[in-house]
Amino acid sequence: MAYTPRELAEAFIKAGELTDALDAINEHMAASPDDADMRRLRVQVYLRQGNEVNLRNALCDLEQLELTPGDYYTQSVIYERSGQPDNAHSTAATAYESAVEAQEKSRALERLLDMKRKTGRLDEALTIALENDWVQWAADAAADLNDDAKAIEYYNRALGRVEKLFDMTSGNIAANIRARVLVKRGAAHQRQGHYTEADTDYSAALEAIPDDWGITFNRGLVLAHLGHIDEAKTLVQHALSAAPESQRGTMLAELATNDTYAELRP
Repeated sequence: MAYTPRELAEAFIKAGELTDALDAINEHMAASPDDADMRRLRVQVYLRQGNEVNLRNALCDLEQLELTPGDYYTQSVIYERSGQPDNAHSTAATAYESAVEAQEKSRALERLLDMKRKTGRLDEALTIALENDWVQWAADAAADLNDDAKAIEYYNRALGRVEKLFDMTSGNIAANIRARVLVKRGAAHQRQGHYTEADTDYSAALEAIPDDWGITFNRGLVLAHLGHIDEAKTLVQHALSAAPESQRGTMLAELATNDTYAELRP
């Protein structure tokens, strides 16, 4: 049975044979240069190959298409990988503004917010996140802006929404998501010097993910500020033992920043 050029190209792609996939697409495009679907497939192959020349080729192919919201999204990814963050941001904005379907709109919004953060437009990102009721994302942006008071407010709201997940997905998944939000709120409390609140959040998070050495370490630091040195030392030593070697230097450096942690040091 003969394969169509697209079937042949897709088979090569699934097998990871991108050069062969590109050859099959190019042969087809030479005979049918107006085939927009195959041109889009070639863009995806160029993107997966990822080198500078292929990224330029992908942009050239997109310029010959009547761009859809999905094309703008892809264009944004290519610009970012090509080291053009401002173009990546502007095309992400176009993808979001032109998207109509809910799933496509949500995907484009996530891309736009990501590019706003990467290009330093955090205030804009915060505004858009709140306009779309993405309160956890807004909380992360507020934390990035060093506005922990606002971040805590938004994490409070995010936790209210997380509770609804227990009726929508498995208890373990919902509990894990809630724990991750608690960790972020706990970190904001910790930076604000709200050590009792931070300890409450970290303790609750550890109930869902007890083997997380990062949470264990931060709870140890918080307990040191609360004067519970023996418990703090136990937690910090456990975290240092559990953490990968690549992270221990950072943890030890943190212990050296404050005399409160003197008794926690190895």
